Amino acid sequence: MAAARSGFVFANIGFVCVCYWLINTLSAKADLSLAVSLAIFVVVMVIVSLYYAILAFLISTMASKTQSHYQIVLLVACLWVVVEFLRANSVLYVPWGFIGHAVIDLPYLPQIANLVGVYGLSWQLLACNTALALLVIHRHNLNANKIFSITLVPVLAISAGLVYGFYSQLRHHTAVLPKLTPVLVTHGNYLPTDPTPYKYYFNTTYHWLQSNKNALVVWPETVIPQAGNTVPPNIEALLADTNSLLLSGARYEDTRQKKTYNAAFLFSTNQIEQYYFKRKPVPFIENQDSGVFKLMRRFASNLPSVDSGNTPGVMLFKESVLGISICYEILFSRLIASDVQQGAQFLVNIADESWFRDRFFSKQYLDLSRYRAIENGRYLVKASNWGSSAVINPTGELLKEVKPSQDQAIDFNVPSISTMTIYTRFGDYFIALCLILLIIMWQLSYLKHAALAEKEKKV
Repeated sequence: MAAARSGFVFANIGFVCVCYWLINTLSAKADLSLAVSLAIFVVVMVIVSLYYAILAFLISTMASKTQSHYQIVLLVACLWVVVEFLRANSVLYVPWGFIGHAVIDLPYLPQIANLVGVYGLSWQLLACNTALALLVIHRHNLNANKIFSITLVPVLAISAGLVYGFYSQLRHHTAVLPKLTPVLVTHGNYLPTDPTPYKYYFNTTYHWLQSNKNALVVWPETVIPQAGNTVPPNIEALLADTNSLLLSGARYEDTRQKKTYNAAFLFSTNQIEQYYFKRKPVPFIENQDSGVFKLMRRFASNLPSVDSGNTPGVMLFKESVLGISICYEILFSRLIASDVQQGAQFLVNIADESWFRDRFFSKQYLDLSRYRAIENGRYLVKASNWGSSAVINPTGELLKEVKPSQDQAIDFNVPSISTMTIYTRFGDYFIALCLILLIIMWQLSYLKHAALAEKEKKV
């Protein structure tokens, strides 16, 4: 149990370092006291840390039964990514803070995400870290065979990743660009209670549209307070005679079904062309009816809960198909990939990060968005209030970026891409491969110990 305790303690430390901003967010968004926000933070931290306590126990138990160093490397890497996958898809449903997220700024290596997703990068890093740990543990009795056995797996994995990454980036930079869509992203830095942002977005967009026609204008998530079934008069005036459309977010009240949605709307001059309802409301903040958050609902009964949409996030803009996601949804690899499978040719994420008001959070959020672009081989347009707005290419490169604290707009001709990556087509098959490998290793270990026990009986 010592390993489980160590795993639990270090996971708590890691969670505090990566997600400390959650305390302030709960206090600001849910209007909770600091004490209640801290208590909820501790509950979430303990749940996350339990995964790694179990992981540490399994590694300790299984590694003690094998003498093969390369098998230990494989064991740790495979167990780690399986636990990351389970953590992202159970109880809290928050795929945040994976080991693979840390290497987004390295050259070439992140490109394997379009083959195996971010889990493949976590696997590579854990293989390297495990090999380094084994080299330190056995530093006093190392020999050529032992070094080879320890480093074989990570050296092969990293080498293959770098070669593929170089090829992937070279292929992208030499490709012929397909049809282009002119896009304007209007970025701002306003608190939700600030009465002035709408005027800023309107004026910035109006001046740009005087010299640009047939464009897609993208505003962040909460610029328009609420939208019904008609186009607000000022937006109608904004888009008049430009043949442009405006994409932005607003709350939508479905009075017939008595449901409330966090929605994205595509406005033209005289009608709402298309709309999309957010499929993944933020747990506790937007929806207190799922998982462990039911237990916390009493602390924030004043929060209006929103319902989940159930249709793909795809919209048609002229001859291009957009893949739309709202804020937190960009965290979910398979959700975004499902939109690409539905025909999305470039991705758009609209967000309001003013509730977080933390630069480290904004950097993490932007990095996750870059991985969605790599995984699906798509350009991604990110429009945010307070956080970072950006245009990201299919290799995760930031082509244009507006950082927090800047009031600025981005204009870019975004290419539409129709080909699908391996990851988009087949999803998290890498997790299934890791599980199969773990079963094979467990079976081999069992057979080996059974053979040894039989041999001892004969002796």
